[in-house]
Amino acid sequence: MNPFHVRGLVLSAVAIAAVGLWGDAVAAPQAREVRAFHRIDFVWIPPGTFVMGSPASEDGRDGDEGPQHEVTLSKGFWLGVYEVTAGQFLEFLNATRKDSGILFDEYCPISASRYHLGGNSFGSDARQPMCNVSWNACVAFCDWLTSKGDSVYRLPTEAEWEYACRAGTTAAFSFGTDKSLLGEYAWHAGNSDAVTHVVGEKKPNPWGLCDMHGNVCEWCHDWYGEYGGGAVTDPAGPSSGSRRVLRGGSWTDSPGRCRSAGRYSDVPYGTHHSFGFRVVREGD
Repeated sequence: MNPFHVRGLVLSAVAIAAVGLWGDAVAAPQAREVRAFHRIDFVWIPPGTFVMGSPASEDGRDGDEGPQHEVTLSKGFWLGVYEVTAGQFLEFLNATRKDSGILFDEYCPISASRYHLGGNSFGSDARQPMCNVSWNACVAFCDWLTSKGDSVYRLPTEAEWEYACRAGTTAAFSFGTDKSLLGEYAWHAGNSDAVTHVVGEKKPNPWGLCDMHGNVCEWCHDWYGEYGGGAVTDPAGPSSGSRRVLRGGSWTDSPGRCRSAGRYSDVPYGTHHSFGFRVVREGD
C-alpha cells in the first residue's frame, strides 16, 4: 500500500515523519493533516472561535439549541476521521476482557459475542460503525487507548464536536441549507434502508471528517444541559447531570435531526442501535 495514503486521504511528508516511518522528529500538525494512531485515522482540528447553536429561524430547530453563543477552543486536537468501527471496538474487547485494569460496570460490554460481526446487519462488516454502545463503554474504549501511553484519548466535548462538524460553516449543515443534498453526505432515515453503513462512504465535510451527519449518533463527553449564553472558552458542559450528550443524528433520523446544531441525550448506560462514537486524541 502506498504509505502516503490512508483510506483515500492524503498524508503529507510531515505526517509520515510524525508517525515515525522515517525516524525524524515530530513536526507540528497542520490543519486538515491526517495521521494514524493505533490504526485509527485522525485529522488535526486547529484552535479557533465559532458560534455554537442555531438561530431561531433555522428549519427544524429545537429549543435547546439556543441561545447561540460564541465559543473559543484554545487548543487544537486530533479527531477521528471516521466513527469507531465494529472491527476497532472488537480489538478493544479482545485485548481487555478480564485483565484490562479498566473498571467496567454491568452496562459496559466485555464480551465480544454481544457484538458478533456476522449474522446481523449491524455488525456484518467490521468497517461499519460500532453501535449499541453506552457512554460508559465508549469511555472504556478511550481509556484503553490512553493506557498505551502515547497520549490521552477521550470523547469530544459537545463544543469540540459542533466546531468540527461545522468546519468553518454557519449553515444548518456543513454543506449548506439544502436538505436535498444530505444524501451525498449522510446516511439518514430516507436512504439508509434501516441499517448502519460502512464508514466513509459519503462525502466528508470541509475539514475531511466523514459521517458527522447521520449513520450513528455520537456520544460526547458532556452532561446534557441548557446553554448559558455569553462567550465562553473551552466549555465542557455542566459539572453534573443525569444524561450525556449525543450529536449528529443517525440512520434512523429525518434530515432535520442531522443538522450541525442538533442535540440529543441519554443516560450514560443507555444503548441503542443508533448510538456510536468517535475519539479525540489530545496534544500535537
